[in-house]
Amino acid sequence: MENMKLGRGLPHHIVREILRWVVISNFPNLRVVSKTWNLFILDYAHEFSSTNANAFLLSTCDRTPNNKDLNHKMHCIRFDTTTHLDFDLESEWTTKSPSLSFDGDWPFISLVDNSCNGLVFICKCAFFTRCDGIFNPMTNEFFQIPRGELDGDIYSYELGFSPTTKQYKLFRVTESFFLDGDADNNSSIMDVLTFTRRSETNHNHSQWRRLHSLPLRIHNGAYLNGVIYWIGTKEDKENEYIIYAVNVETELIELSFILDLGPCSTSSHASLKQFNSSVYATFFINPKTYNSSIQVWRMQEKDLWIREFVIVDIPINWSSLTLIKAFEDGEILCMINLDFFCWYNSFTGRKKIVTKNQKKDRRVCQIEYLNFGLLQNILAGEET
Repeated sequence: MENMKLGRGLPHHIVREILRWVVISNFPNLRVVSKTWNLFILDYAHEFSSTNANAFLLSTCDRTPNNKDLNHKMHCIRFDTTTHLDFDLESEWTTKSPSLSFDGDWPFISLVDNSCNGLVFICKCAFFTRCDGIFNPMTNEFFQIPRGELDGDIYSYELGFSPTTKQYKLFRVTESFFLDGDADNNSSIMDVLTFTRRSETNHNHSQWRRLHSLPLRIHNGAYLNGVIYWIGTKEDKENEYIIYAVNVETELIELSFILDLGPCSTSSHASLKQFNSSVYATFFINPKTYNSSIQVWRMQEKDLWIREFVIVDIPINWSSLTLIKAFEDGEILCMINLDFFCWYNSFTGRKKIVTKNQKKDRRVCQIEYLNFGLLQNILAGEET
């Protein structure tokens, strides 16, 4: 009887099915129940990426009329279903209490949309103090990165992983104008930060290093399979977007692809995001003669992108779209303006707003892996 209480003797597939229904923010508490459950959780963590595509991290806050953000929360959520009709969006995404907390008094916490192997880049602010760094939601560890020459909002950050060395690197990009003050300089500067183990006393290695100068303005990046993809534009090519690929291990950069949005197609907003096991690019098209639309492109291979679908007749108050999850019945859950949610069916073109504008600021990223080791050693490739 005692063995069954502790979980001993349960078949492996039964344990896996039980844990599949547990919100991942509960795993740290389950680990301290007993040695047996600790082993269950650690074993499940090794196969998590291949068995669970339903875990997400959501940060949210209230927007006030004077542009102040209040009531910041961060919690883990999961999808229980494979069809959108069975999903209770309102209770799961808009009313839940926070399931993650941070050491210290940090009234403002901002989450970057893209994650890397379950680790996320966040910004913590309190009064006039700002800390940027990498957060592990499974251990509540936060690794603060060295401050840059400029304010953190000037940079676009992307965390990458080398499958060969098991090491992580953090890349950042900013426009050259912010560094040299030359308004005619439309290039971008890329830096890289590598990590050392906690036991090492030489911290010179964990400093920003200048890497590349790119002849375009970079918007943002997205990581996939050892490569970070960056999207940018040249001033004289309004309807063309250039994709660069940076190998995390070698740090070499190459031109990957040029996306031609078509004649008379000027985009006011462009972004990359890891989604549905690939990298997707979204563009808000603002033509002069007809209603706005959103072009969504998908990377088939590193040097081959296709226009996946186009969302037409966009309401005038839409300014950004975030792809969150694709369901088996063809529906895609999207977030509009980092605030409210919408279903879109790429086969029928139907779109349906499911939550009203709530004057929120929300950021969502998928958690593909569970990490329970020391964060600094994980970043340095010493723990997996």
